Amino acid sequence: MADSLYCYALGMELNTIRKEMMNMTTTKVTARIESLNVGPDLASLILEGNEGNRPIRDTRVEAYARAMAAGNWTLSDSMICISNQNKLLNGQHRLKAVIQSGCTVPMTIYWDCPESAYAHMDAGAKRSASDYLAHRGVQNTTNIAALVRLIIAYRQTGKYSMSLEVGPSFDEIHAEYAKDPDGYQQAVALGRYGKSLLSTTALGSVAYLASEKYAHKTVESFFSSIQVSKIGDMPKYDPRRTLIEYVVKSKMRNRASIPFEIQANMTAKAFLKYAQGESCQVLQWKDSEKTIEL
Repeated sequence: MADSLYCYALGMELNTIRKEMMNMTTTKVTARIESLNVGPDLASLILEGNEGNRPIRDTRVEAYARAMAAGNWTLSDSMICISNQNKLLNGQHRLKAVIQSGCTVPMTIYWDCPESAYAHMDAGAKRSASDYLAHRGVQNTTNIAALVRLIIAYRQTGKYSMSLEVGPSFDEIHAEYAKDPDGYQQAVALGRYGKSLLSTTALGSVAYLASEKYAHKTVESFFSSIQVSKIGDMPKYDPRRTLIEYVVKSKMRNRASIPFEIQANMTAKAFLKYAQGESCQVLQWKDSEKTIEL
């Protein structure tokens, strides 16, 4: 009962403050905010006032358009802001995506937005794929986000590279993860065994792809052994030992980190040798070579 009275009193106090603020003799704001379904025609009309904004990023437009076409676009707190002079202050990429996709999607429009607000738009900390996954209840989000992004890129390009002309959206990353959450979490766990030597994402990506074709026991046995402390238990020319020795020697010769693509391909090459029961005296892979397929 006491809690209820406190909440009621607090609510009354906040309402009083709101009323006083509304009655203050300050500059009146005539802005209007509403949610609308925006299609290509309305988007084109609003874009007529698109002057002085930053250059269009085609990759962002493509990512938004893809999400719209897939039915993954939802209403958010990010508004399309238009000044009282019909100048577009915020939202050009979303509007371009509406036109490109041909879709009609819900958006929040801020009419008569003060032009002074432009200086503060997009100035906050940008959310990452890791933040998005954490919000959806995913664990180990930093590693998971990087791993899933790499697997998506690998399936599109056939290379262990994060470089995509159009990167996956947050929804696409989550959708890919949702197909096999246990598999991705397991791959991250396996990748962490060798994190003092190689990138968790490089090791995890090879572990994930290997697990699609090879027995779990074989995959776990290989990746759980990629540790300097384990090298004494391995026979000479064991592919795992050769990989570890290659990494250690490379780091001694060159303090710069080994390029990501080389890390993944060398790991894949060593794993294939190990899975096939072959010895391996030397490991080599160059940028000019084809990606090692598992």
